[in-house]
Amino acid sequence: SNPVDEIILQGTYPLMPVNKNGEALPYSRVFKARATAYYAVYGVGRTYTASGRKAVRNVDGYSTIAVDKSIIPLGTKLFVEGYGFAIAADVGTAIVGNNIDVYFNTYKEACNWAVKYVNVYVLK
Repeated sequence: SNPVDEIILQGTYPLMPVNKNGEALPYSRVFKARATAYYAVYGVGRTYTASGRKAVRNVDGYSTIAVDKSIIPLGTKLFVEGYGFAIAADVGTAIVGNNIDVYFNTYKEACNWAVKYVNVYVLK
């Protein structure tokens, strides 16, 4: 039979920011956020953020998230519990205060995330 892409397990990231060697990374603060999800409505590689960057989900690097830029400046590097490393690169009308919106490539992935309350680490 032909191989089929599927999500086997989601949300396996550690609970605090660590590098590939397992060493804790420095952070300036941590806060609790309500994290919703959005996806590539215009297709992977064709969805752009408010900062002009392409929205990306990069499980081995920094993924895109939307933030309230009065709380977290665009360009800030973060670690989102259960999601991984992220860069604040987008905004949204419903993203106010300690709400964030994490980016996924597909509708299914975004639905699997749904809404979570997570710790967000602002990296140094």
